Amino acid sequence: MKIYLFSALLYFSFLTQISALPASTRGTNFWLKYSANNSRLQFPLCSSLPLDVFFTANTQNYLRVNSCYSVDNRTVFFSLNGGDSHVGPSRSNHDKAPSAAAALINVDFETPDYCVSDGIAVFSNKTINSGGGNLTYLWNFGDNLAGSQDPNTSTEIDGKHVYHFIGVYEVTLTVTSDDGSVVTLKKQFRVNGDLPKAGFEVLDQNKLCSYNMVEFKDEATVDFGEVTKIEWYFDFANKNTPDVVDVNPTSRDGLPKIYSFKYPTFNDVESKTYIVKMKVYSGQSCADEQVKTITVYGTPVADFSLQSSCLTDGVAKFSTYALPDANLAYLWDFGDLNATEQNPNVSNLKDPDHRYTVAGKYNVKLVVTNPAGCQLVLNKEITIDGAQPIADFEILNPSALCAQSAVTILDKTTLAFGEVTKLELYYDFDNDPSVVEVDYSPGSGINRKRYTHQYPSFSFSSTKIFVIKMVAYVGNTCVSSVEKSITINATPVIEFPSINEICSEAPDVQLFAQEINEIPGFGVFTGPGLSSSGMFSPSVAGPGLHDLTYTFTSQAGCVAQKTIQVTVQPTPVVNAGQDKVIFEGEQFRFNATASGAQNLIYKWSPSTGLDRDDVLNPLVKATEDMIYTLTVQSDKGCLKSDDVYVKVLGHPSIPSAISPNGDAINDVWNIKQLEKYTFVKVSIYDRAGERIFESSGYKVPFDGTYNGKPLPVGVYYYVIILSGYDKPITGTLTIIK
Repeated sequence: MKIYLFSALLYFSFLTQISALPASTRGTNFWLKYSANNSRLQFPLCSSLPLDVFFTANTQNYLRVNSCYSVDNRTVFFSLNGGDSHVGPSRSNHDKAPSAAAALINVDFETPDYCVSDGIAVFSNKTINSGGGNLTYLWNFGDNLAGSQDPNTSTEIDGKHVYHFIGVYEVTLTVTSDDGSVVTLKKQFRVNGDLPKAGFEVLDQNKLCSYNMVEFKDEATVDFGEVTKIEWYFDFANKNTPDVVDVNPTSRDGLPKIYSFKYPTFNDVESKTYIVKMKVYSGQSCADEQVKTITVYGTPVADFSLQSSCLTDGVAKFSTYALPDANLAYLWDFGDLNATEQNPNVSNLKDPDHRYTVAGKYNVKLVVTNPAGCQLVLNKEITIDGAQPIADFEILNPSALCAQSAVTILDKTTLAFGEVTKLELYYDFDNDPSVVEVDYSPGSGINRKRYTHQYPSFSFSSTKIFVIKMVAYVGNTCVSSVEKSITINATPVIEFPSINEICSEAPDVQLFAQEINEIPGFGVFTGPGLSSSGMFSPSVAGPGLHDLTYTFTSQAGCVAQKTIQVTVQPTPVVNAGQDKVIFEGEQFRFNATASGAQNLIYKWSPSTGLDRDDVLNPLVKATEDMIYTLTVQSDKGCLKSDDVYVKVLGHPSIPSAISPNGDAINDVWNIKQLEKYTFVKVSIYDRAGERIFESSGYKVPFDGTYNGKPLPVGVYYYVIILSGYDKPITGTLTIIK
């Protein structure tokens, strides 16, 4: 079997099958018949053939095709079946046509990104067999240095090979069909070096402003081959996933690629630092990274305001607000085409003045630059106007105006154009014209400003009339005024008697208050421990000085309040101490405590067994169980009591012998008084020191037996441990018959 080489760049209006016909002696050529309507073959690489050949339907065009063409960088081989056909000028009488099955096999495979350290390179077979049948595959990895462990060929569907040296290899896939047709595809495959080196440059790194894109120039290298992937982490400290993954980096021989990233614009701090990481790959495992810290500078925070003026005034004063306040450069453009050398149109002051000579609207520009060169540009339109203002105002809620309550005045001044620059308000112009409120920043016609004033209380009449005068200015000379009268209602007068100090344990007290001028309305109480109807609870309020308020609202809506103070004296905090267990005849001193008030007085009851009943901790010598009550009184008469229980224990009565003979007399060792002790442990030992009896609580007395058997007559030793005793009680016990 011989192989013919054939390839062409094909352009079809629709896909159809190419069939081959027998050929006579044609040197290195063979003949094709192609039946398709208005279809076209192009042969751009071989000068011996026409570049374009067209076919019409149902005709047989015979074309001589040289074996020197490639289609999409692929070389296709057609096999000739039977005999010993070959390509060449000699023995050409044996030439035969290629198989139709070969034309239906579309051979293709994918090459991986690969570096020396990646291990196995896997070539994915993408061959499509449109004619059906089985195919076999033969891979040649083009590795002349391949060894026995990593052979240069493979018959698997997907080719797998381990390359040990960098370089460019020609990988060949040969596909054979059932009828022996062979199609071969060759591709160049690059094995990259295993030492890529990440590297990048931050462009203009000393002038990175948060409102601009930051640019990074790729300067990565590899010892052989190409970088196959680049990952960018532009804020690696806060985000560990890449912001950009470039799987098609530019060739290392080409111009460096520029990557751009926009950081958030900020102005709350002067600068922020970011960690930028570049990670480059020359294969699956061959990678390197570079990390750099960059500083991005914020935009200056600034604003400016100005005061419009009448033309006769002419001077506009600009005030600038900026953060940070220091180390900023300012450049003003006042937008004044009539500026002169003596009155320039520019300034580098923070708060400049400029004199305008013509009324109109001006575009003022301020450029604020920080030390890093980051700029903020502000543009505002100002009005220089000499229009006469028309002063006017409105009293809000005029039917409910009260003395000692705020009266609200809404500015309704108007003018043809421009802004009012100053307002003067006289709230009692007829009686006190010297008192005036001046506002140098009145609101505009869109955002009208409100002013408040409180008139003093009066009681000689139910109402009083006041004259309010407003004077409006534009600049320092354009002035207008207006006057209006208002009626103020009298403020209610409250009588709210005070109360004496009270103990916190005292019962609730009803408080009383009233309006004394008989102005119709209603009142309500407020304060700690005070209900709206005036019921005061000292225990709810708690100790201390409290403000109790009575609020009266007239039918005209005028409100008056009066507040009294009441002192709630604390109740003493008393603790008579922990309950006590003592022995008969023992004496002790109470451990009581009392606090929370001054100059306390003490009283114990009953006084039985006490050396005194008027001290905090008297001496106690009780003869029987007793509950004592301690009552403590403060110097303000506030009382508190607490109880303590004293239990008296008798000393145990311990018999020295028992006679367990069954006569019901001293058969067991009964010990009186043990039942009163909270903890009892009785142990009995024989002369050899062996314990023959032990009981906790001693509910079942000792009966002279051990393990159910009577003990012999003799002397035994006991140990009794009782709560309240510093050491055990010991002695001898004799068993007699």
